[in-house]
This record gives sequence, C-alpha cells and structure tokens, in this order.
Amino acid sequence: MTEVLNGATVLARALKHQGVEYMFGIVGVPVIEIGLAAQAEGIKFIAMRNEQAASYAASAIGYLTKKPAVCLVVSGPGLVHALAGMANAMENCWPLIVVGGSCDSDQEAMGGFQEYPQVEAARHYSKFSARPSSIIKIPYYVEKKQMDYVHRLLRDSPPSSRFIAFFRVHRGIRAWKLQSD
Repeated sequence: MTEVLNGATVLARALKHQGVEYMFGIVGVPVIEIGLAAQAEGIKFIAMRNEQAASYAASAIGYLTKKPAVCLVVSGPGLVHALAGMANAMENCWPLIVVGGSCDSDQEAMGGFQEYPQVEAARHYSKFSARPSSIIKIPYYVEKKQMDYVHRLLRDSPPSSRFIAFFRVHRGIRAWKLQSD
C-alpha cells in the first residue's frame, strides 16, 4: 500500500528513528504540523511558555540522557529566543537539535511572515545549520548529524562531543507530499 507523507511526518519519523524521545517548544503558525507529527510518532511534546525555556529544557535532557532532544521554535523571533539555550548547550557540549519554521521559500526577500536569516544566525551556535531543499533531504540531515555525534562519542571523550544542529523547515517542505511504499 502506498502511503503519502508530508514533510512534517518525514521529519518526525527521522527524529524518532534516530532515538529522539522529547520535543520542547511553542507550537505556532509555521510549526504546528511538526508538533502534531512528532506526537503521532510517539515523541513526547512538552509545551513551553517561550523558546528560551524550551531550548534550555531540551539541552538539559541532552545532558541527562546523552541523547539530543528537540527544541521546536517558530520562525524569526522564536529562533532568536532559542539562541541562548543553543549557546549554553554548545559551551557545555550538550546534544541539542533545534527545528525552526520559516516563511515559504517563494516569499523570501519579499517580507514573508517573520522572515529572518535563521540558518546564518544559528550557525554561530551550532555544529551544523541547514535548510533542507526538499523533503527527501530531511532524513539525511537528521541521520548524518546523529551519526556524526555517535562516532564522536566513540572516538573522543564526551566533553569534546558537541551536537547542536539547527534545521529550518519552510512551509512548502512541510506541505510537500512524498509517496512511500
């Protein structure tokens, strides 16, 4: 039977497949589908009052479990608020994945909703910062960074093992459909 998946489901399944158990965040207009898909896949979603608290909570889970948790943020100001927790996790070498929404790609440079150079801003506080160009690339990015983290843990002592990743997922990707057999 052919299953039709959207980008939010592909992301949630990729995170679950890599062992993510917790997602902290604020469910707003650009990331509602991701929060719902994560819960449908069995990832525990903990709603927070602001993104800064969510990023600290997700990084604390990373510290306690040695596995990254996810901080889900809305676009623009949501990511700005999460940068403090990202910086804290980076300096303490705690694993963390931050997923941020954004305006549609066809609205970039046109004043799209809460448009902000998120990938560039997150790059200063993460080991990896990207915007998947298609739905097919989402699992690749999630698995690549998770495997890089595991290999680093096996090679190095934990204090040098940093896994902070930021993924910017625009509405177009969340809405794209992928057929799966």
